[in-house]
Amino acid sequence: MKIRRIKSADKESFIKLWDTIYAEGCYLQKPPPSDDIIERVIHKVEERTLPNFVAVDNHRVVANVEVFPGSMSGIEREHADQIGILGIQIHQNYREQGLGRKLMRMALDDSRRHGFKEIELHVFSSNQRAINLYQSLGFIYQHDSGEEQLPNGEKVISQCMRLSL
Repeated sequence: MKIRRIKSADKESFIKLWDTIYAEGCYLQKPPPSDDIIERVIHKVEERTLPNFVAVDNHRVVANVEVFPGSMSGIEREHADQIGILGIQIHQNYREQGLGRKLMRMALDDSRRHGFKEIELHVFSSNQRAINLYQSLGFIYQHDSGEEQLPNGEKVISQCMRLSL
């Protein structure tokens, strides 16, 4: 398995990963956006060398971690570009093998290089494994972001966690 920056050629495999995790019904609230939106975003990521990495096994994206500037993620407050918004997805066959921690460390190190002062993420309260990982890396609970309904019908609380870099 190789971990590297995402590139345009990963688009189809990245979408398949997102679709697969969304189909589980408990980790992602929305299906992937359209192909052209993903293509535009990956182009921006490549152009700006944003902290976005993929784990590739047999030419297939099996995990990804992404950190986007707050302004790209809809944050409208002072210094939004110094806030990184993190997301991570790992195919179920690759979970609990240390891959998430490895991807997170790479993304956090690269976020420092990029100039982010803090990283923020949202996680469902039902995803205790992810919460434990984030806490072990220094993320601190900030607040609940509200109740969400997952594709499987379950209602969960989304919570915000933050790490100062």
